[in-house]
Amino acid sequence: MHTPRGRVRDHAPVPLDDRDRELVRSLLGRLDLEAQVRRVEDGMRDMPEYLRFVDDVDSDRARDRGRAAIRWNVETFRRWLADGELPPDAELERLRDLVGVRAAEGRPPEEGLAVYRRGLRLGWDILHEAATQQERVALSGAVDLFLAWVDLVSKAFTEAYAQERDALISQHERRARTLIDRLVTQTPPGSEDLSLADILGFRLADRYRPFVAVIAGGSMAQHTDLAARLRTHGALAATEGRRVVGLSHDPVAWEAFGFGTRLLTAEGPATPPVDLGDALQDLRAVARIGEGAGARGRLDPARYVPELLLQRSGHIAQRLDERVFGPLLGAGRPELAATLRALVEHGFERRATAAALPVHRNTLTHRLARISRLTGLDLDDVDDRGLIWLAARAHGATVAAPTSFASWRRGPSANA
Repeated sequence: MHTPRGRVRDHAPVPLDDRDRELVRSLLGRLDLEAQVRRVEDGMRDMPEYLRFVDDVDSDRARDRGRAAIRWNVETFRRWLADGELPPDAELERLRDLVGVRAAEGRPPEEGLAVYRRGLRLGWDILHEAATQQERVALSGAVDLFLAWVDLVSKAFTEAYAQERDALISQHERRARTLIDRLVTQTPPGSEDLSLADILGFRLADRYRPFVAVIAGGSMAQHTDLAARLRTHGALAATEGRRVVGLSHDPVAWEAFGFGTRLLTAEGPATPPVDLGDALQDLRAVARIGEGAGARGRLDPARYVPELLLQRSGHIAQRLDERVFGPLLGAGRPELAATLRALVEHGFERRATAAALPVHRNTLTHRLARISRLTGLDLDDVDDRGLIWLAARAHGATVAAPTSFASWRRGPSANA
């Protein structure tokens, strides 16, 4: 989420009394700003973290870069001490801009925080060193201002890095989505594709393993984060709302992402680009069906072939539903439709169905007879069972644990 600008303004200054304020002003009036800036800079020249930041550009710019940032921090804090007023929004925005330079260059936040803490400590120590005994007492009353400034700097780092991370994720998201679309639409890889693949760190090949992942109950931000982490693991991934789709070269180690039983995934085998569009569409359907049924973990797309066939033939799925469940619902008997779905879920085993509903076996027998009369279907006939089984799949009754066709082809149940 983008961090609202101005969030660093969370602290009101701790007031000093008039006498201490005058003593602090007297100290600041004697201590030359440029001299203090030079001493802070000299005290930081032995820090590798500071040198890496300023020495990545030519020598003139490096000196201005480091000195300018130090001067701004020292001068702004001195004004806060002298005036007793929190720096204006423009000044605090400048603080975030300075931190943002580090974030934009990909430097670790802890590195920059170490530099800032050293600089702030040096500047404070220089004030103490130059102060008289009375001025040191006054400074001790301003220590809360110093700590508040340290807190402002920490908040600026948090916000600037969050903003940069969000921008980077958004940029990579767009690139990943573009590249997936081009590969799926069978567009021959061109210079733009090669450039995108290089930026994303994804190797172009003649086959890819498509996948879809859903975090049960997960937010869009969590799915965006999962896509970003997948990209760092060599996959090509992007979000589609609360779903992640992508391509990989090897099976994805989903356990490494830490979502445990909340993660639902569907993966296909290595697939040529010409078939990727259909493969991803099937995996989306499998994930949607599995999520709706409360399934978790790795889904086997092969177990959802009937649903996929029916999905690709929507009019046939509708006709099946109308043929089998239509008469029951049309007669105002939803409990009969639920009974028939339960019968399919339990492989047409009547004892298991009665226990699952739960109803007495005689009640189930009466219900099944009523179902046969309303639909004209013979629940013990293999062909009619096949029709009912497909209709139940079209109706979404058994997606969590699909029963196999072979489990009830024997005909009437032995325990009926």
